[in-house]
Amino acid sequence: MDPHSAPELTQLELISAQFQRQRFSPHVHEGFCIAVVVHGAQQFNRDGCQHIAASGTLLLINADQLHDGHSADEQLGCRYHAIYPHTPLLQPVVDDLCGPGAGLPWFPPVVDDPELADLLLQLFNSLQHNQNPLQTETLFMHSLSLLVQRHSCRPSQPQPLLRAPGQIQYVREYLDAHCCQPVSLTELSTLVALNPSYLSRLFRRTTGLPPHHYQLMRRIDHARQLIQRGLPLAQVALDTGFTDQPHFNRHFKRFTGLTPGRYQQAQR
Repeated sequence: MDPHSAPELTQLELISAQFQRQRFSPHVHEGFCIAVVVHGAQQFNRDGCQHIAASGTLLLINADQLHDGHSADEQLGCRYHAIYPHTPLLQPVVDDLCGPGAGLPWFPPVVDDPELADLLLQLFNSLQHNQNPLQTETLFMHSLSLLVQRHSCRPSQPQPLLRAPGQIQYVREYLDAHCCQPVSLTELSTLVALNPSYLSRLFRRTTGLPPHHYQLMRRIDHARQLIQRGLPLAQVALDTGFTDQPHFNRHFKRFTGLTPGRYQQAQR
C-alpha cells in the first residue's frame, strides 16, 4: 500500500491498496474510510455482519467503526483507492447540508453509485498528482456533498442558495487576477466569509461552472493572449502555471479545439 500526502487537504490520507491473501484484523479508523473498489471484490465484517464490495462500488466505514477485511476471492484479489477524512474535514459539508450543530453522517457499508465512484476517482487522481488545490478541494467538497445527500442514513437538506451576486463577482474577479497561480477553495471562502461547501455550490449555480473549471478557462484565455504576442509555447506553458507541455496541450485543446501549435500557426 502506498500512502500519499495531500497538502491541499490537511488531515486527509489517501491509500491505494492491492492484495490477494492478506487479511486485516479487526480495527478502527479515527476518521471515515471512503473507498472505490476498482478490481476484484473485498469482503469485510462491519457491525457484526459480512459484506462484499464488488468492483465499481463504494466501500464505506464510519469513524471509529470496528471492521476487518480481506479479498473475497484470493485468486482474483482486490484493488481499491481510499481516502480517510477525519471528522473536521467533513464539518463544512455537514454544516452546509444539515445546518450547524448537526451530527455526523452515517453511511451504509456498500453503495452502488457509478457517478459518485467516477467523481471520487477523479479526486484520487487529483490528490495523487498534486494538481491545483482549487480543483482538488472543489472535487472533495462536491463528492462528499453527493455522498452525504444521497447515502447518509441520517436525513440532510442542503441550505438554500441565496443570491449573493457581489460575493460571487468578487470571487470571479479574484480568480481572473490569479488565474495562473495556485488558489484554494478555503482561500476563496475566507475572502467572502462563506462556508467552502456552500461557496462551491453557489458558484456553480451562479456561473454554471465549478470554481476550478472557471479558473482553468481564464488560464487558457491568458495563454491565448501570450501566444498571440508571439511567446514560445514552452514559455507560455510555464507562465500560465501548467506542470508540463503535455498538460498544457491537453487542456488548451479541450477549450479551443486546437493544440497550442496549431493555434500558433493559425495566428501566423
